[in-house]
Amino acid sequence: MSRSRFDVAGAVEIGRGPPATVASIAATSMAMPATPTALQPPLLQPQPPQQRSLYAACLSVFERLYSFPLFEFYLFPEGEDYFLLPDAPMIDPVGALWSTFRLGAPLCMLYNQMRPRRPLAVADVSALPPGVYPPACKDCLYRFAAACEQDGFAEAADFSPSELYRDETHGFVKSLRVVQALLARIDAAGLAPPRRPLPVPLPIPHPDLSDPAAAGELGDAMGGSGAGGSDGAAVARNRARLVKELLETERGYVQALERLYEFQRAAVRESVLSLEAARSVFANLADLVDFQRRFAIQLEATLVPLPAEQRIGRLFLRNEDGFAVYQTFCANYQRAARVVAQESEALKRLAAIIDPAQMLSFLIKPVQRVCKYPLLLQELIKLTDAEVYPYFEELKDGLEAIKRVTEKVNEEERIQDMEKLKMELFERVEDWKSHNYDDFGSLLLSDKFMMRS
Repeated sequence: MSRSRFDVAGAVEIGRGPPATVASIAATSMAMPATPTALQPPLLQPQPPQQRSLYAACLSVFERLYSFPLFEFYLFPEGEDYFLLPDAPMIDPVGALWSTFRLGAPLCMLYNQMRPRRPLAVADVSALPPGVYPPACKDCLYRFAAACEQDGFAEAADFSPSELYRDETHGFVKSLRVVQALLARIDAAGLAPPRRPLPVPLPIPHPDLSDPAAAGELGDAMGGSGAGGSDGAAVARNRARLVKELLETERGYVQALERLYEFQRAAVRESVLSLEAARSVFANLADLVDFQRRFAIQLEATLVPLPAEQRIGRLFLRNEDGFAVYQTFCANYQRAARVVAQESEALKRLAAIIDPAQMLSFLIKPVQRVCKYPLLLQELIKLTDAEVYPYFEELKDGLEAIKRVTEKVNEEERIQDMEKLKMELFERVEDWKSHNYDDFGSLLLSDKFMMRS
């Protein structure tokens, strides 16, 4: 039996829906462990909390929960042997946890591991078909959330169980934080069961092979040995470093978006900004954060296989529509900058999250990132042997896809600029001689010219 999963390796279609181009704005503001073998505990490299990606956090929690009673069923509803089959897909840690949390009962069982005075009732969800979550699941979730909040888990105060059933990552991230806090308390109390090794390796992104022996292996895998021996290995190392840069900068970028989103929510919650002012500054940031989390998860999953099987081009092709979320946010930058300047004093109340003096550098990051993707793919193509890499044309198609994205972002900004100039023109003319300027249509071109009286 298989449950509904969030497809980390496939497409995630959430397409939702400057006076300078996006590239010029970005320019003015701008001054990537070996895979464990089966039946061995995966050697996850520890990361500081502020540097751990959502994907890495899910890997860690997945590995940890497997040791608790009945979680081998919750995490492997198809059966553990399914993933030992020759053509079995790799584990999807995000989708598996999301489905597990939605069942509700597993979280109640986890809470009961603390041996509370009043254990939570655990519903029987063993016969549920995939993707079906009846009221009993939701009841378990609400009782779990209430119990955690009553026990002083700060993370539970921000968690609404209904959010977990929406097709967005915000509710899942909140629930993951509650589970992480609960696991930490169980460990601190010495109530955790002994760790059990997973039956299959966890899908960890392929490391940067920078030592000489590993570089030679990577060079062979990508055709480097046929390109001149040591020269091929050098190209392979440069390619690995570039892929590592793509991955690490993506993680850092998502973390910056998370901080900006935290600032937005705090600004509204504490009435630092009105709802209208918050919309003017942050536009569709919630949608952008949701899309970028999904994209980052897919990127990490894409980099699990060996380099010759990493289909980075397909990643960009499948997410082209989803990148439409950038159009609204990037076109709003100039407006956001004006409001930030006007509200600078009020924003100082939230300086612990982001210093208002750095706010514009956070707001410009999506503009910079969407301009950086084509540059990274162009360099990746240069470092890839077309005769050996089986997805070379797909990689080139991915580059064209992200170029189309940046063109659309620039066009949306141009439209916004023309609309602003149009309104300024309407305000400067005192008498329109009975003409209704609302009927004039869109401003298509603007320029300066000399007039003689």
